[in-house]
Amino acid sequence: MGLTKQVDLKLLHECFELDPYDNLLKPEIMDAVRARRDLIRRQMQRKEDNDQIAKLLRLKEETMKCNIIAQRVHLQEHLAKNFEEIEKEIDGFINNEEEAKTLDRAKVESNVFEGWLREFKVYQPTNYFIENEHYD
Repeated sequence: MGLTKQVDLKLLHECFELDPYDNLLKPEIMDAVRARRDLIRRQMQRKEDNDQIAKLLRLKEETMKCNIIAQRVHLQEHLAKNFEEIEKEIDGFINNEEEAKTLDRAKVESNVFEGWLREFKVYQPTNYFIENEHYD
């Protein structure tokens, strides 16, 4: 090694740990290498963070979809339970033309639908489903 200026650094890196000696590079070059490593490390961390945020957003969207589906099923069950009463009321409108002619959209919404949904309660998800610390 003392006989020549040219040294095979690859062989030295394979045989010895050269990090404590700045990989036998000049200080300016080693500073640039460290800065580049830090930049790459930060970029990788940022990518991991963005992936985690995207995953959590997808999870929240799926949770809300499940909540909407559950509320829809609950509404269907409520209406199925009261099907006989609803059917009688609809038959009453169909058989009584005078009463059917007086119906308009506002009257149906305020009187008919409100009566069907009077006992129906919309259940909101608890904080467990919205702000869960375990995302499994």
